[in-house]
Amino acid sequence: MDRNQKAALILVAAVLGFWAWTGGNETLAESSVREKPLLRAAYAGDVDELKRLLAAGANVSEMDRMGRTALHHAVNLESVNHYPEGNHVACVQALLKAGAKADQRTADGTEAPLYGAVHNPDMVEALLAAGADAHFGMQYRPALIAAAYFGAGMCTKATESMRLLLKAGADVNAAESGGFTALSAAAVYGCPGMVKLLLDSGARVDHRMQNGQTLLEWVKMAQAMHQGTLLGTGGKQVHADNWKLLETAAAQAARTR
Repeated sequence: MDRNQKAALILVAAVLGFWAWTGGNETLAESSVREKPLLRAAYAGDVDELKRLLAAGANVSEMDRMGRTALHHAVNLESVNHYPEGNHVACVQALLKAGAKADQRTADGTEAPLYGAVHNPDMVEALLAAGADAHFGMQYRPALIAAAYFGAGMCTKATESMRLLLKAGADVNAAESGGFTALSAAAVYGCPGMVKLLLDSGARVDHRMQNGQTLLEWVKMAQAMHQGTLLGTGGKQVHADNWKLLETAAAQAARTR
């Protein structure tokens, strides 16, 4: 057995060992909160237990081994999906009231709670009211762009989160690596209401991607790649409606030059 084969076997054994240690069906986030009652309550959306723990003196800034706090776990979509009966919004509000920092980043400094919260405007509103930076979501992705990627499955809520972020000062033309903006993401992954909100808020249709493509060129290519794979059978029409909004905005911008 050569060195590469041995390394591969060691890796497989480590993965299987971790899987067995976590019970075989836990996610990484679930296993990280198993021994931390406050974080576990936040993950489950158990607001009564969370309030009891806070009243008993639980450390609201405690982190798990991945560097996430109870607030990070309360806002995470994975937590909401695993515990749909939980009251995660109330957990967010209780944690903030107890002194959790709305802009508390993970231990490595790369992620703020706002990044995980953009799927739910009530969470976004609570975080912004407590002083969260409307721009920062993750180190390489502004919160507004993160919301755009939720457009395929939960466009109404994500659009409302965008509205709140823009009102709080988020830069509508901020770009992440590759030159992708909220508008470029929304045109492919979002719905017409989301695209219209961004255009009405000053999103630039003459933006160029990092590879030199215009925003319209990139969107046309990306829509073609995703045709029929997003938003169920309605994806084709949604893409067409989004494209029409972009074309109209581009034509208007050309006339005003």
